[in-house]
Amino acid sequence: MRITNFILSFMFLLFAAVQYNDPDPLIWICIYTYAAIMCLLAGLGKYYKILLIAGILFSFVWAITLAASIFLAFKNYGAGSLFSFSMIKDTEVEEARESLGLIIVSAVLLWKFWEGKRKLSY
Repeated sequence: MRITNFILSFMFLLFAAVQYNDPDPLIWICIYTYAAIMCLLAGLGKYYKILLIAGILFSFVWAITLAASIFLAFKNYGAGSLFSFSMIKDTEVEEARESLGLIIVSAVLLWKFWEGKRKLSY
């Protein structure tokens, strides 16, 4: 598990690094860096309940608020628009991609919470 946590931490840092050209880069750099730090700490055997819960709630609630964009993007552009490297500059596609990123963050943080359930620090 330790190596997996370090790999996830590195991947989230890469996700943060490519946000520089996003319309709102600072918030996304912070979100992905937060997930990277939580994975790094998990790799070091440190699990902080309040930080994990806060991250899960923040990312999941925000993902829910953007979830309607996923359906609109599917309807207007098809599934390929979410995973394509083409630069579709549409609000629905941008928000749908952001929602999927938030779902990934919340899922990984939930996994870290579950993983450290017995080792949680307060």
